[in-house]
Amino acid sequence: QVLWQEIQKRERAVAELWHGLDARYTESLSLQHVLPISVEQIQEALPADTALVEYFLGRERVLVFVITCGEVRALPLAASLSQLRPLLEELTFHLSKFYYGAEYYQRHQRVLLAFAQDRLSRLYDFLLAPLEEYVEAFESLIVIPHGVLHALPFHALYSRGRYLIEKKAISYAPSAAILRFCWEKDIPLEGQPALFVGVPQADLESVEREVQTLASCWPKATTVLGKDATLERLRSLFPQYGLIHLAAHGLFRPDVPLLSGLQLADGWLAARDVYEMELRAGLVALSACESGRGRVSGGDEVVGLARSFLYAGAASLLVCLW
Repeated sequence: QVLWQEIQKRERAVAELWHGLDARYTESLSLQHVLPISVEQIQEALPADTALVEYFLGRERVLVFVITCGEVRALPLAASLSQLRPLLEELTFHLSKFYYGAEYYQRHQRVLLAFAQDRLSRLYDFLLAPLEEYVEAFESLIVIPHGVLHALPFHALYSRGRYLIEKKAISYAPSAAILRFCWEKDIPLEGQPALFVGVPQADLESVEREVQTLASCWPKATTVLGKDATLERLRSLFPQYGLIHLAAHGLFRPDVPLLSGLQLADGWLAARDVYEMELRAGLVALSACESGRGRVSGGDEVVGLARSFLYAGAASLLVCLW
């Protein structure tokens, strides 16, 4: 109990320091050093088979912009924020039930699936059904969420017995300007050396198998497992690889997002540590809980692990919301 009180005391002190520095620090670590991007610049960079779908929430209204190589549309949606919020909260709460363990899931599998599909279907009707005629012909969608929509898995939205990911390739960006920031890196994955890192724990028994299986599929692969996965080791290795895969425990800190991190053999790799690195990776895959979550702050900023890896130089990310 005494130790726990000391931990809480120090965490409060750290949180106060970060909140005091938040405005200056977030500005200095912003990806928005590039000029605002124009619609014409987006259209020039968009592949012909891709549509960009950007949402904006304000004053209880939902506005969506659909941009393709040939046209731009701005569509006010019939759904209001007061209709969307309860569905998003119910879906998040529902998915949190998986923390109850496999036995609970097996016992309630049919009910859990039916509930999830119902909420995902209603969210599809609100957010994507009105756009169907404008995006139907495109194989890929790039979704730019806004506000609470950053926590929604658009690829899992459900309609007519199919999930969206079964019909289209889905990717995300925090903003159009940051999308260009990533596009400009243009780092091809083919032929790149790959680093596969795994930190097994008692409740992460399959991490070693995951890492070794992936490494066997890649021509130039390096694996780092268990006690070898230290902060200093990864600091030295990260800049050398074009693909990085980390399988470990992850934790999102909504109170201090820059302290969100991944558990290594000798401690935590925090978001603030990643900001200080220099990467040249075309893809960083974070196979860790909550690695895709972030705190939405002013403007385009979604502060968390994902933002730190983009800032450090990754061209694209694969992350987890839960």
